Order: sequence, then structure tokens, then C-alpha cells
Amino acid sequence: MRRFDIINSFIHKNGYKSYLEIGVSNGLNFNKIKIQSKQSVDPALGMYKNSHPTYKMTSDEFFEKHPDKKFDIIFIDGLHHSEQVDKDIDNSLKSLNDGGVIVLHDCNPTTKEIQLIPRETSTWLGDVWKSFVTFKENNKSNYQCYVVDTDFGCGVIQNGKTDISINLPDELTYEWLDKNRKEALNLISIEEFKSML
Repeated sequence: MRRFDIINSFIHKNGYKSYLEIGVSNGLNFNKIKIQSKQSVDPALGMYKNSHPTYKMTSDEFFEKHPDKKFDIIFIDGLHHSEQVDKDIDNSLKSLNDGGVIVLHDCNPTTKEIQLIPRETSTWLGDVWKSFVTFKENNKSNYQCYVVDTDFGCGVIQNGKTDISINLPDELTYEWLDKNRKEALNLISIEEFKSML
């Protein structure tokens, strides 16, 4: 099960009609999404200059210029720095229709190296996990948050309540994540995810 399978599962289950993808890359994920209306945002610079987003701009610019646009499901896979991911989550929540879902890619790094900033490896997740863990703990009464253990970790944020909780340390380190992975991410298997649909 890949990220597009998870997104398409939510679309099918909930009858979603509108989709936004933050960070298009080569379009592999975007092209596999089956929905009535889909849009994307990406500055399309550097190694991603050949991507073809609906909106060629940063996610910050997009949300500032289009504050009234609403979506049923939003996929966050843009700049993998927690400071930016924090903003993308916050802005996505404001742009989400009632009953909508946010999916985040790259929430479950399996080595310290692939989550380091600045980037040092070809496979790179950045520290997206820090944004997910912090959001989960700070909003556990209002949002159901979990990470499906597939495709580098697909985080889900939706209305509800998160029962799995953990005390956050003063500093989020990879060593702490590795020791507390299941509780920190509320990590679930593909089979558990399928049973929730």
C-alpha cells in the first residue's frame, strides 16, 4: 500500500470530491489520485523544475493568495523541514472542508541520516515526524492522528480523538523517536488501517 492508495481509500470511503497536493515532485503520486477535482502547488524549482503544478508557487503563497479555497483531502509532501510542515498543517486545516482529512508523507524515518537537516542522503524524509508528533500531542482531544507504517510513514490527521499519548521531551531527537516510535507516531499497520475503513 502506497501513499496514493491511502489517499484514494479515503476518497472512495468518504465520497470526497476535491483534493490538494502540496509538493508535486515528478507527479507520480498526483497522477494516481482518482477524484473529481484535483489541484497541486509546488514552486517547481531545482530538481523539480520539470513538475507541472496547478499553482507554481510555494504553499505559503498559495494559502495567502487563495484563502477561500476548500478541499476534502489535502496531501502534504512539500518542503520537509518541520518549521514549514507546521505551517502547512495549520494552513491545510483552515482550508479543509468539514469531515476532511490531511495526509502527510515521510513521517517515519528508519535511520537518523535520512531525517537530518540539512539533507545528506539521496533518500531523505527530513524532520516531518517532529511536526506530526507535536501536532498529535497538542491536539489529541480534537483530532485523530496516526501514522500508517508504509511508504516511509503516511500520517493522518482527521476529526476525532487520539487515545495514544506520550510525554514529549524538551528536545525531539531521532534517538527518542526510535525508542518511542509506536506511541510517538501512534503507528499502525496496513491491516489495522484497512480495518478502520
